[in-house]
Order: sequence, then C-alpha cells, then structure tokens
Amino acid sequence: MDFSETIIAAMIGAGATIATATFQLFAAFRSRKADLRPKRSSGFRSALAVFGLVLGAAVAGFAYSELRMEREREDAEDGERHHELAGAAAGGRRLRHHALRSAAAPRRPETR
Repeated sequence: MDFSETIIAAMIGAGATIATATFQLFAAFRSRKADLRPKRSSGFRSALAVFGLVLGAAVAGFAYSELRMEREREDAEDGERHHELAGAAAGGRRLRHHALRSAAAPRRPETR
C-alpha cells in the first residue's frame, strides 16, 4: 500500500482517537453509579490512562519513523539501480557506436 505520509499520519491520529474514545466509553459504562463524588483512586486511573496514551503515541511515532526510514532506503536503492542501469546503457551505446564505426570504416591496405 503506497499511502502518502500525510495519509499515514492521519490514520495514526484517527486510530489513537478511536482507541481513546473506546476506552472512555468502557470506563463510563463500567462506573455507572449515582454517586457523583470522585473517588480517591480516580487520580491513579487518570495517570494510568495518560501514561497508556503517551506510550501508545510513542510506539506509533517509532513505527512511523521506521516506515519513513525504510521508504528512504528503498528510494536510495532505486536511485542506485537507476544510476547503474543508466551507466550500463551508456556503456552499451558507446560499445555499439565503436563497433559500428569500426565495421563501416574502410580498411586501408597494409603497405610495407
């Protein structure tokens, strides 16, 4: 799949948004109590949720940077192959031109 970098970045952002929304929905349905007072452990849960989101963003960023490096390596290899093929084609044209000139040139008789 050849997606542009902006599309991949948007997909990563959309995935993080969906994961966060799903997490929030499950947390809201799990704690359906009439008590509106915050619990003491809610600070720990919030810190844990933020840590999870930061960790997910770090993993996604690392994966994205690895993807970019892989594409740059492939582009560099393609450039090297193109340069080698162009050099080989130019060498082949020179050899062909030299062979045609040698075959078309009149031969002079050897004199002693």
